[in-house]
Amino acid sequence: MNGSQLSQRNEPVKIASIDLGTNTALLLIARVEKDKVIPLHNAQIILRLGRNIDASGLIQKEVFDKVLNAIIEFKATAENFNVDKIIAIGTSALRDAKNGDQLIEFIYQKNWN
Repeated sequence: MNGSQLSQRNEPVKIASIDLGTNTALLLIARVEKDKVIPLHNAQIILRLGRNIDASGLIQKEVFDKVLNAIIEFKATAENFNVDKIIAIGTSALRDAKNGDQLIEFIYQKNWN
């Protein structure tokens, strides 16, 4: 289900948003009703995704497993809330890292089926 299909539905929709930030991974599960967003659940996990990224330009390999475990936990929580859609975004550390694409591929290969 894409974004336009979600916005055209008349009944409420549950969406999970995963934000992989420089230091913290955030999960927001919300019900969207017409023009309202009603938070149902929030969670955060400290990952330190951006640790040493300024010096090396790389996300540290040991952080890959931390990110994967956070994604697995957040995905399970979202499924327990019976969400209609999971949206994941990466902020500057993930976008700017030389190996950011490798982390995304790692997550897909290990979990995002």
